[in-house]
Amino acid sequence: MNKKNLCLSIILTILVIIFVVGLNNLKYKNSSNKYISTALVNPKYKSEISKITFNNFNLIKKANLWKVEINNNYYPADNKKINDLISNLTKVIKLYKKEYSKNKKIDRKYNNSLLFYTSSESFQYKEISSIGFGLTDFTNTKIEVINLKNNEVYQTENIYTEFLNKDYTFFIRKEFFPGEITNNYDTVQEIKIENFITNKTNFYTKTTNNNDSFYKKLNQILLLRSEDLQLNLYENLTQEKPITKVNLELGNNTSASFSVYYFNNEYYVKTQENLIFKISQWTVNRIVE
Repeated sequence: MNKKNLCLSIILTILVIIFVVGLNNLKYKNSSNKYISTALVNPKYKSEISKITFNNFNLIKKANLWKVEINNNYYPADNKKINDLISNLTKVIKLYKKEYSKNKKIDRKYNNSLLFYTSSESFQYKEISSIGFGLTDFTNTKIEVINLKNNEVYQTENIYTEFLNKDYTFFIRKEFFPGEITNNYDTVQEIKIENFITNKTNFYTKTTNNNDSFYKKLNQILLLRSEDLQLNLYENLTQEKPITKVNLELGNNTSASFSVYYFNNEYYVKTQENLIFKISQWTVNRIVE
């Protein structure tokens, strides 16, 4: 292909893309007189939502803490991700009604169904909203949503991509310590780091005077996290001996800890909540340095 034909092909491709995008936006704008301004979940329930059901797992809130539940197994949840999800779904948006012929069979492919519940003190759940998320346009900027109670279909701006098509591990908290500790440094009174390879133990204790070294180490420890969750290794690691253990003494006579393991030439952290994360040599060095 000579340069002239190549340029013509590129120009033609660009024009086709512009035409398709313009046609899509035109269709969207032409239905502007049929939109409603509302939220997918009633905002008055924003602080009362206590259960969110996805296709194959649940998010459950008890005592103001969220848990991920799957097959009767419970894992600590990332409160920020769930609060962001709720904020997005209780936000007032424009919903554009999708019109279908009454004789046309609608093939709805809703891969993400979300059910929202409030609960009483006895944890009797009451459904307040049920939503299906379906097809997006090819630019992924607009998405179809369906009210699963009345089967009405709408199109809206796609601000939900971050939370859709995710498995349960997406919502599991990836820090090594509970959020109530990572969000409140003042609860920690002492750091104890045991190195079982060198048989050396280091203490960092909060005092009434200079605490620079204490807070430096505490900051290092509490900022550690990993996205590489390895729940299938739990049984293997319980049969291994840790190479390092980090323990935080709290001001209310309790403690929190995690242990580091070396298994099959890789490093892992097992948290107090029995979460397993794969970590790097760099992370291990940050812990023991």
